[in-house]
Amino acid sequence: MSSELLPAANIIWRDEQPFSSDFDDIYYSDRDHDGGADEFRRVFLLPSKLLERAAENQIGAWLTVGELGFGTGLNFALLSEHLLAHSHCRLHFISVEKYPLAHKDWQRVAQKHPQSAIYQALAEHPLPLLGGWQRRG
Repeated sequence: MSSELLPAANIIWRDEQPFSSDFDDIYYSDRDHDGGADEFRRVFLLPSKLLERAAENQIGAWLTVGELGFGTGLNFALLSEHLLAHSHCRLHFISVEKYPLAHKDWQRVAQKHPQSAIYQALAEHPLPLLGGWQRRG
């Protein structure tokens, strides 16, 4: 693991929605006030057919997903929760992030998802702002 510190994401909160000041863009659309769940389904889950692929696998099989930009962890958290509820697959989620969230931003994101054990864990034990590989089990 590299000991190089990465710069934290520069987030501005607009109407309780995270906005990247570096890229002048939202992290996810929250037009339905559901914490981005609708966008997750429309843009990530349904087109990829990940639940169907997971259902075809045998118990204990791995489902591997790669993503550029971990962001607020929305795809990771919601996919993990869907797989836990609807399949017996194990998830291997690989993501690359240049500007990880700071601890204070993880806490704010977790407040938007109080029912999510995954978001609560990320807020309690955020990913370190270190370059290199990070692994969670």
